[in-house]
Amino acid sequence: MLDAKSHSFSMRKVRANWYRIINIATTVIAAVKWVDDTRSWRNLTSMILVHMLLSQGLLSHFDSKLSISYTVEMDELDEEFDGMPSTRSPEVVRMRYDKLRANISCTDEV
Repeated sequence: MLDAKSHSFSMRKVRANWYRIINIATTVIAAVKWVDDTRSWRNLTSMILVHMLLSQGLLSHFDSKLSISYTVEMDELDEEFDGMPSTRSPEVVRMRYDKLRANISCTDEV
């Protein structure tokens, strides 16, 4: 069975390979059933564990210090979520561009 150069037919080899295929198929079917049970909330313990693992993995890259999310002001949020073209008045848009120009001129001097 482990001799790769052997080309002779053996019922024992056929049976051993068949059981290997059945074992792999059974494992794949069991994994698919487990995922389906977890996805459809039939297995509560697995569902909670999987969701905890997924939420930890998805949020591990978030760094609030890097994104400066703790110092955000309301006008900055308004600017960020304002669509294109802007729905705000021309004065508000002019104020945003003036603020941007002031920040760019400050960074050019450094």
